[in-house]
Amino acid sequence: MNRDVPDVDPFYINYGGIEIPEIGVGSGVELSFVSDDIPESIFDKYGTNSANLRLAITPKDGIGWTEVKGEEPYNFLDELGIGQFVKPVPKEVAAVSAEAVTVPLGSERFIMPTVTPASAASEAKYTYSTEDDDVITVDENGLVKGIAPGTATVTVSCGSVSTNVEITVTVGALLLGDANLSGEVDIIDATTIQRHDVHLLTLLGTALQLSDVDGDGMVTIIDATWIQRWANKMTAPEGIGKPI
Repeated sequence: MNRDVPDVDPFYINYGGIEIPEIGVGSGVELSFVSDDIPESIFDKYGTNSANLRLAITPKDGIGWTEVKGEEPYNFLDELGIGQFVKPVPKEVAAVSAEAVTVPLGSERFIMPTVTPASAASEAKYTYSTEDDDVITVDENGLVKGIAPGTATVTVSCGSVSTNVEITVTVGALLLGDANLSGEVDIIDATTIQRHDVHLLTLLGTALQLSDVDGDGMVTIIDATWIQRWANKMTAPEGIGKPI
């Protein structure tokens, strides 16, 4: 049993241990131990929920947390077989949390939740919901899109626990004619107003206010025409493209 065993893969040690008593010649002893310190990488390496670990005898004071790559001698217990370890079941999620998110109007940002205890993170499944869909949208992956200036709340749930995350949608200067709230006025805004006029979409709130470029209290195809004229440097209401 006292032989050097070259190995091209790292040999991680000290997952657990037990002191071996004196063994008489021709006798044997059964050893077993349990460890909570087996790193996740052992299981990820083979893409499985179990891992076969080699067993070795080390000096009484131990080698410590090291990697033996065939350069150091140790006693390899292949006669005693290979120990199989089952990936520990994560602890139950006790709490979920996430930091507030700021998203520019028309842009997208992810909510990044965490759970307590951290040992449950690899198996945590999140769901996202909001009642403020006039301000934001949120998908099943926690991707938030800002659709109107303001604040909103997303509820993040994981199992039986949940938390509320504050979302703030920011916007730069509000420009007359910026129907799609992109931060600039262009031909796309004219198309947006046209789609609103034929009921393919509905402009609300700030977007509706900015679309009324002629100030008649209505948003119609005429406003779209004014923006087209302005984009082509033709005569149009003086305030188009300017902050309000």
